Amino acid sequence: MYKFVKLAILLSLFSMFVFACDDDSNNENNSNNNPGLPSASLSLVEKGNVVYSVSETILQAPITVTVVDGDGNPLEGLAVRPVFSGDLGQTVTTTEDVLVTDSNGTAVFQINSNSSGLVTVAVEVSETDTFTQETPILIEATAEIDFDFSINVIPLDSTFQFNQGTYTMRFTVSDESGPIVGASISLGDETAGAQLSPADGTTDSQGRIISELTTPTAGLHVFSVSLEGIETAKTSQIELSGPSIAGTVSNGQHYPLGYYSSRVGLFRININNGLVELTDPVGVEVVSESVCPCPEPADYELILPIQGPDLVENDAMTILQGFYAVVVYDDLNDNHKWDEGEYLLGVNQSTGILMFQAPVTGTLENAGWNIVNSYEDTFEILEWDLFHDNINVSITRSPVFSPEVEVEMETVAFTEGRIAFAVVNGSQSIIDDDSYMERNDISALLATGTIIHDQLLTADSSPITLTDVDDVLTAQEIENIEFTYTDPMGNLVTAVRVTAFMYDDLDSSGSWTEGDMVTAVLGFDDGRDGFIFWVTDYDNYHMFESSSQISWHGGYLPLQKQARGTVSSVISAGSDWEISMIPAPCRNYNGTFSVIRGMGVIASGDLSTGNTPGFAATATNCTNCGNIQAGDTIIFEGTLESEDRAIVDFHRILMRYLN
Repeated sequence: MYKFVKLAILLSLFSMFVFACDDDSNNENNSNNNPGLPSASLSLVEKGNVVYSVSETILQAPITVTVVDGDGNPLEGLAVRPVFSGDLGQTVTTTEDVLVTDSNGTAVFQINSNSSGLVTVAVEVSETDTFTQETPILIEATAEIDFDFSINVIPLDSTFQFNQGTYTMRFTVSDESGPIVGASISLGDETAGAQLSPADGTTDSQGRIISELTTPTAGLHVFSVSLEGIETAKTSQIELSGPSIAGTVSNGQHYPLGYYSSRVGLFRININNGLVELTDPVGVEVVSESVCPCPEPADYELILPIQGPDLVENDAMTILQGFYAVVVYDDLNDNHKWDEGEYLLGVNQSTGILMFQAPVTGTLENAGWNIVNSYEDTFEILEWDLFHDNINVSITRSPVFSPEVEVEMETVAFTEGRIAFAVVNGSQSIIDDDSYMERNDISALLATGTIIHDQLLTADSSPITLTDVDDVLTAQEIENIEFTYTDPMGNLVTAVRVTAFMYDDLDSSGSWTEGDMVTAVLGFDDGRDGFIFWVTDYDNYHMFESSSQISWHGGYLPLQKQARGTVSSVISAGSDWEISMIPAPCRNYNGTFSVIRGMGVIASGDLSTGNTPGFAATATNCTNCGNIQAGDTIIFEGTLESEDRAIVDFHRILMRYLN
């Protein structure tokens, strides 16, 4: 009995010992808590910098494996080997397939690739210095290597000819350790017609190489750089600028501006039979960001194409030429391009006109972009460096909607009266005929108010604001009463007539009604008569009447007869004199004129403007024309046609009593 119990105890102890020793035998990676055995969770796999080896012409990256046990102690003499996956998992190589950890528990593999891409590196570790049939431990940590290099492409300077630009390009090649020195590289540009010279070479001590690019086009270029031995090239997109012009955009109007998003664009100019007009924008969109002169002038810059588009042959058929204007337009849909129907707001004329010229064959002096002083066949080429960043534009024809109106009486004896602004049936009314009130041609009232001792009051004592005609009349009603009008440049304008008049409210209705007595009509501060248009359509191209005075635009437009102008230049032409003025001289005027400086008349004579709009008039029988200077005031003394109206500012309207 005693022997049986003793044997049972021994067997029990033996079985406990065996059970304890065999606890982890089937868990291949659960060695984290056992001293002396590799820990899958505590061991490390770390990546070093990816570098390009100039001598071996390959991309390399070190992988450092650190094997520790469950207590964090380094394990020496254990075999480790990398396992690759990812894009380059099948193509990367290593100098050693298996390494043995040193006294610090580390082993360093050198991973090589001749292509760009990603590879994930995992590491297996053995419990001995070789890999036998036992299942190895897979370290939980992994390392991802992005085999790549970087390039930096910078244009240093540029010069331009009429058919190409030359850019000095600097290419810098780097890896994760810094510039790659002494590497053989090849360069490329995917743009049609572009050439790099040299197209290959060796990087300097800063990893750089300089190459000259010649190309017929600016804009986006895609450059490529290839390292010797590396299958994958590196690309970089660079925006190359052509010649540039710059300037300011300012407001030439004092009345409320109505543009949505003003942008600066480049438009080609068509010069035909002495007329200047704008065509569509140039073939490539050359536009600025939105500019807002509110109220301070706004800066703009335009990057030009290397070659001027839409060139035409001149009369001699030896030169291709194009003239271009810097134009401000209202980008109503905010798409960074001009679309038909968008208002043109202003155009440059004061500091030079852009002109591009190229030879049909051979060479040509001053080929390429130039700034000239006029649109004429004989022009002066201005100094580019002095003028190209000073091409200023003034907004002179912004749409005017719902302006506030101030009114004054021409006589101090006035005490009180009612005023009305109304749409008149222009299809029945003569422009200079004020009898439309008696004929009941008024289509709609836009605003009413009271003038008391030279102060305009509405019901709540606020300034009168004219309502948009579109808000009080339908499109069909407007079409029924609108008419066409010839502007001083000979262009047709479609408009609705608007009038302002004072009246006696005989029926005490508080508004104008048929039968009320009209007492005063619209005038202007110098005694000239005038009227107001609501412009519905006008030729969007003709803008060259004046770049410094208010011009035709949409919405409300006050007009008065052009009785005077400002002399801009006077040139002797034998017995005649060519007098240029602002605004442009009236059409079909044949009569006398006087030139005033200060309070006195300094010159007088006969003046003829002819039927063709222009910027100069011919003076004959001129007395003292040699005394005329720029800035003098010229007065037209004859009768002007109704179409020879000057556009005025929407500040204060003068009411004059009817005789």
